[in-house]
Formats: sequence, C-alpha cells, structure tokens
Amino acid sequence: MADIFQILINIFCPTQSAMQQCSSFVMNHQANFGMLEGLFYFLLFPTIFIVIFGWVLITGVLKKFDIAGPKTAFISILLAFSSYIFIIISGWYPIFLYLSEVWYIGIILIFGFWIFLGKVLGGGNGGGGGDKKGNLLSSLANPLASNKNAKKLTGQLETLSRRREQLLKTTKHPSSGTDTAIANKELRDVEAQMWGCIDDLEDMSSVGPFTVKAATKYRKELEKD
Repeated sequence: MADIFQILINIFCPTQSAMQQCSSFVMNHQANFGMLEGLFYFLLFPTIFIVIFGWVLITGVLKKFDIAGPKTAFISILLAFSSYIFIIISGWYPIFLYLSEVWYIGIILIFGFWIFLGKVLGGGNGGGGGDKKGNLLSSLANPLASNKNAKKLTGQLETLSRRREQLLKTTKHPSSGTDTAIANKELRDVEAQMWGCIDDLEDMSSVGPFTVKAATKYRKELEKD
C-alpha cells in the first residue's frame, strides 16, 4: 500500500513543493485513519471536489454569457477535466487535498442555506397565484426545487408531444367533418408551448444531464417535422 501511495504522490504532486505537502498529508492520514481511509482522502474526495467545482464554475460562466445548453454540456465536462489536469501539473493538488477534507460539511451547510433562502424568497402561501419573480428566485436558490421543476417540464413535454402527434395525424389525414384550420392553430400553440419548455430546460442544464437529454430529444422532434 505504501508503494501505491508513493506512485500516486509522484503522479498527482509532480513539483518538489507539492510532493512534500502530499507526503506529509498521506503520513498524517495513514496514522489517523489507516491505509484505505487515507486513499479515499488522497484520491477520491479531492477528485470529486475538483471535478464538481470546475464543472459548476464553467457552467456558470457559460450561462453568464448566455451560451449554455445541450450543445455545450460536453464542453463543460471537457473543460472541467482539463482544469483537473491543469491543477495537478501546476502543483496545486495539495491545496484541494485540504479543502476536500471539509467540503462535505460545506455542502451540507450550503444546501441548508439554499433551502432556507428558497423558502424565504419563495414567499408564503398568500398572494393568490403567487409571484413569478419570487418563484424564480426560489428555484434558483433551492436545488431541490430546480430538480422538481425540471421533472415537471419534462412531464409537460411528454404530454404536449403526444398531443402534437395526434394533431399531426389530424392535419395530414383529416376525416370528414374535421376543421383543419382549428387543428392547425392548436398544433402551432402546442409547438410554441413545447419550444418554451425546451428553452426552460436548457436554462436549467446545471440541474443534471437528464435536462439536456430531454431538451435535445424534443428539439430534434420539432426540427424533424
């Protein structure tokens, strides 16, 4: 196991300064936690932390410049992993070793704060239909609400897609007594609603890959016809 740690130190801590810090980190954690736990702290936790941190940061930058969407999801992942490699070869890995020790606690605190912020900004039960701006802030502040909204949009797209298929059959092969003008108007309305849901899903690409997949699927469906 000691040989494994030495190989990992040589790979992840290529500079002299980084190698000294990594060696000290490994020795301390082996003494306090044991070999296997030390491996988790040295390799697994920092890797997850760096990749997630890089992906969230890059996705945020792309959204800031209004270029986020399904076509840029692969670019975000690629840039996140390239940032991971850059951190290693620059000798910055020891910094993230120490940060990753407390990042789980930090995530729990941040998520708790987001949920609380979402409750506050989302408002109470009063106000009739609710305030759209408050709901938007609540969705952005609360990742659980964002995930729920994404699934709701996906469900709406499925329903609209089925209705669109029915309307396409009606307009292409109208039966006697069918008002094709009304059917065409409803078809345009359904497609407009679908485009709106697709745009909303693409704006929520940071929630998870399923939003990008769903948006791409229904975008291709509309563009095909």
